[in-house]
Amino acid sequence: METTPVFTSSNSIIGKQVQTKTESKIAAEYSVNNNNYETALQLYKSGSISQAEEVLEALIAKKQDSNYPCFLLLAKIFANKNQLDKSEKMCHKAIQSNKTSTEAHYLLASVYMEQGKSKEAVKSLHNTLFLDPDFVMAHFLLGNILKNTGETIQSNKHFGNALKSLAKYDNHEIIVESDGLTAGRLAEIINSIIPVKNAVEVR
Repeated sequence: METTPVFTSSNSIIGKQVQTKTESKIAAEYSVNNNNYETALQLYKSGSISQAEEVLEALIAKKQDSNYPCFLLLAKIFANKNQLDKSEKMCHKAIQSNKTSTEAHYLLASVYMEQGKSKEAVKSLHNTLFLDPDFVMAHFLLGNILKNTGETIQSNKHFGNALKSLAKYDNHEIIVESDGLTAGRLAEIINSIIPVKNAVEVR
């Protein structure tokens, strides 16, 4: 039987330096930071992590109106470097700058998981889902955590919610924060670990 993967900061959110739709949106929304932030983002995507970090820290030092995208990208960089305490701190700064950032809340949950702080991770995932009830990977990660703690009913609830959200996707669509998993593949994984009555077929 296939082992159920648990997606944490090391292998889903930050495992690949790929620009997501969310990152593109950040760059557009914060045009005042656009040039420097874009430089840092390109460095990050190309694997030049330390150089990207330098650019972001210099930008933050300028104390412009909002450093939210810089905090968020720095959180990813520190997590990539396994500097989890620093990543956690940057996640909190990102959330303070933008309390409705689902990406920051989800990243913080993943960092907490890497630190072995399951209770804090659950809280951050609930915050993520409060902001976006259809955040597939938040349901999936929460389902895994609850499954591992023996809370089967709640675990199956979140797996089921993930499947309901996945039903809105086409099979080939890549799910945000999934490290490249398609909707169809993720649905297969979830269907393999929950009761058959809860199974959902993705289009």
